[in-house]
Amino acid sequence: MPRARTARTLLSWVFSRKNDLVTCKLEQEGDRYRVGLLPHRDLRSAVSHTFDAGLSAFQSHATLAAELRRRGWMLVAYR
Repeated sequence: MPRARTARTLLSWVFSRKNDLVTCKLEQEGDRYRVGLLPHRDLRSAVSHTFDAGLSAFQSHATLAAELRRRGWMLVAYR
């Protein structure tokens, strides 16, 4: 019986702006990668994109984080 795959968090950065928090996350599940943006106030508005290549996923996470900083968000936590 095949085991269910569990997503493994590779990067998880929390950004803050005024009273809002958002998490920019990179996860690996098997041979696929997922970059997600999760607003803490409304998780229903979360978005994610899936990648087949790790390099593309890491680049996407970096681009997203840079854009958040450009728009005034500050990094407040990471792992």
